[in-house]
Amino acid sequence: MQTVSLRDLRHDPLRTLFYLHIQPPAFDFIRAGLAQFWPTLSDQAALRQVDRSLYILGAILLGLLVSVAFRWLAAQCGIPVAVAGSFLLMLHPAAIFFASYLDSTMLSAFLILCAFHLLWRLKNGGHVSMWLFGAVTLALFFTRSIFQWPFMLLFAVCLMLFGVPRSRWIIFLVLTTLISGLYLAKQYRLFAILSTSSFTGVNLANSIGAGIGSAKYAAYLNETGHLTRATAAMPSVLTSKTKLADQPNFNHIDYLYLNQTLLNRYAKQLLGSSVEELADNYLENAAIYFRPSSTYSSHHVIVDRLPWRMAYDAIFSAPALPVLLLLAFTVWCARVFRAQSFARGLGLLLPGLLVFMLSIVSDKGENMRFKFFLEPVMLIFLVGQFHACARLGLSRLAEAQRAA
Repeated sequence: MQTVSLRDLRHDPLRTLFYLHIQPPAFDFIRAGLAQFWPTLSDQAALRQVDRSLYILGAILLGLLVSVAFRWLAAQCGIPVAVAGSFLLMLHPAAIFFASYLDSTMLSAFLILCAFHLLWRLKNGGHVSMWLFGAVTLALFFTRSIFQWPFMLLFAVCLMLFGVPRSRWIIFLVLTTLISGLYLAKQYRLFAILSTSSFTGVNLANSIGAGIGSAKYAAYLNETGHLTRATAAMPSVLTSKTKLADQPNFNHIDYLYLNQTLLNRYAKQLLGSSVEELADNYLENAAIYFRPSSTYSSHHVIVDRLPWRMAYDAIFSAPALPVLLLLAFTVWCARVFRAQSFARGLGLLLPGLLVFMLSIVSDKGENMRFKFFLEPVMLIFLVGQFHACARLGLSRLAEAQRAA
């Protein structure tokens, strides 16, 4: 849905990416690069080759995700626990699902895990290049639309809470705000939006039940009664009604204005709703969020055959997952208070809370997919806190035995 036609990416890649408004450009940038490897094939044949290549890249990303998780767990808990924890992540049905699903979810989860790993190292006094952290932050900005410019400021605040020298976090802030600002200036000049995505309207309207339904939204270009904004001077990516397999081209210029209409509808209904109505909507979104991430699609030829799927789905969904996170958070709070590292702990907590909150308040229906953005971080958090608790328990037991 949130990709443009490979036909446009093959034959006019630069203009197509320049006039992209439905999503950040990273995933279509990858597709455009892959499409250049088969210049002699038909568009349909090239599409199959690009999709096969994306499956390979998904498998590589899963390997990199597990590798980062192993390194992070090894630094916290030692090699044996890191082997067990990363093995658990590798077998996670949702990880296998999104490694073989042709969208940017796996890439987003990998980049978020990298960002949190770097934040954790900074929190604990490790050396991290601000150029590297800035590059990961910008990669998130150009990959996932929830990472807009306020995240640059939030990450800068986190760096200050960690005690990073002013000269270093200023480098980070200048680098990220300059590059993201130039891109957003382009988006505003072309589309009058200050975001990497024009899907904001449909997502926010859905989040409080003010949407128009997926069927009506998809059929919008074929309906009569609205004035099309398409002109002959515009590139194909803004004027083609369909993509290669006759799916709607949601990057059509008319969808930009439909999303603005939905954004206005969202704002009007939000301001006119009672606290109880909003709470009911957001509780419904939270309930969807805590469904198993692997159930995002009703059918998957690999995940459906995993004998351990039911066990994973039970643990990584409500009610088990919220309870486990609450217990781990209690352990974490006790450790933070004991070490009197409140500011550093807050610096690591705030980005996760914001991603969690945005995943609930910004849409209704796909929230369980958004949960996978943080699931690798959640798994490492759970393993790390329960390992610390077990280590403390064994230490106290050993002291009691020596005293006896």
